[in-house]
Amino acid sequence: MSKAVGKRAVAQKKADTITVKGSRDVVYAEARKQGDALAKQGVVFLEEAKGRLQALKEQEVAFDRHLAAYEPILEAQENAFEALIALYPGMIEDLGKRRAEILDAASRRHQAGRPRRVASTTQASLQARKRVEETVRKANDAADAEVLIKNFKRLARF
Repeated sequence: MSKAVGKRAVAQKKADTITVKGSRDVVYAEARKQGDALAKQGVVFLEEAKGRLQALKEQEVAFDRHLAAYEPILEAQENAFEALIALYPGMIEDLGKRRAEILDAASRRHQAGRPRRVASTTQASLQARKRVEETVRKANDAADAEVLIKNFKRLARF
């Protein structure tokens, strides 16, 4: 009986192997079909992309066209600036001289006020130092007074 069960198990195993092998072949065939379909879709997509890029390149506007459109505007701006300069030639020629005079006057005022600034800074520093010294002296006096009060209290207890 065990031989019959063993033979049946072997037969069943063989049948299962054949079934698995058949289903494996089906899965592989399906995977190959899907791979081929994806490859074909990729090629089609690339061809469409090339066509779209070519269409976009044909629509592209050249830099020279933009430059040609901009040149008259630039020339008109330069002509307007030249006309403006021609209206006020004396003012523009005198501009550097006036600027130098203004800067020199400001420098002279700055130098003239320097002794007052130094004196003011020195005075402020001295006043601040005196206040700090007075504050320290008052703090020392308060500490001394506190010690004195404690000593009096201690003496008063005896």
